[in-house]
Amino acid sequence: MDVGRATLEKLLYRMLLRRLEKKQAAGRVGYLRYMSTECGDFETDKDVEAYLVRMLARDIKDELDDEFSQHGVLSLSATWSSALMWSHYADEHRGICVEYDTTDQEHCNLRPVGYRAPRAVKASDLAR
Repeated sequence: MDVGRATLEKLLYRMLLRRLEKKQAAGRVGYLRYMSTECGDFETDKDVEAYLVRMLARDIKDELDDEFSQHGVLSLSATWSSALMWSHYADEHRGICVEYDTTDQEHCNLRPVGYRAPRAVKASDLAR
């Protein structure tokens, strides 16, 4: 969570709108605020605000998990002869290889995976 509480609240609200009505989404964010008040005032107490941020982060993660559980992954490679690729992406050498020739097709959304980049999902990326 690399953004503040207010941004997390807006992010969660927008994520909830994908499956809930506006009133229900706002109600969920309001409920989390209310639950944090058992510990104090999140607007004046940093510990209470941190507690609220953890609850918001948990709900955001749950929404992401739900979204990702409904989608699959398509892994493509520029080469077929990598044993490491087969072991990671082809069910431990039990998969198949299908060749696609994309030289005459537009493929602006295909990009190599950046294995050196951090693998965490940043809240700021989601908010954007």
